[in-house]
Amino acid sequence: MKSRFALTLMLVSVVACVASASRTDRGTWSAGGSLMVDVDTYVGTELEVELQLGQYIETGFMAGGYGLVINNDAFTSLSLGALGKYHFLDSGRSPFSPYVGGDIGVAYASTDDAYAVEDSSNFALVLGVRFGMNFFLTEHAAIDTYLGLRVATDDVFTDDDDTLLTNSDVVLRIGLAFFF
Repeated sequence: MKSRFALTLMLVSVVACVASASRTDRGTWSAGGSLMVDVDTYVGTELEVELQLGQYIETGFMAGGYGLVINNDAFTSLSLGALGKYHFLDSGRSPFSPYVGGDIGVAYASTDDAYAVEDSSNFALVLGVRFGMNFFLTEHAAIDTYLGLRVATDDVFTDDDDTLLTNSDVVLRIGLAFFF
């Protein structure tokens, strides 16, 4: 399993590195995501997968979409939405490219009956902001990290107290982004 993942990551990196587009120029596509596995949460092993895809419609400004899946022994959440990012101070000479972004989407959360304190499933509109940075390893591959705040119209995020679900979430994510 580990060797398949490593081989896939290596192939994606090679393809991204030989592509012809440059960083955040108009017309450049960006694909990326993050994977988090926490084997020691209060509700068992938790898996979080976030994927993003977008195109730079102007130099520095990306419009696209995202998908997020969170699953553990007590909770399953699915989110889909639109995403926008604006890279500022991106001269192309420094490997650091900070950005601000926002997203709007929908989320569905369902809890296992053994853990549910309130409703066992919720559907909500989600608004979010993110402050992040790309650290370019090559012209076409970067480590993407951001701090994000998301607020929902209903309880669709996990919480660490007895309620299990809450309507706001603060996240720190680290992943990879490819530009082609």
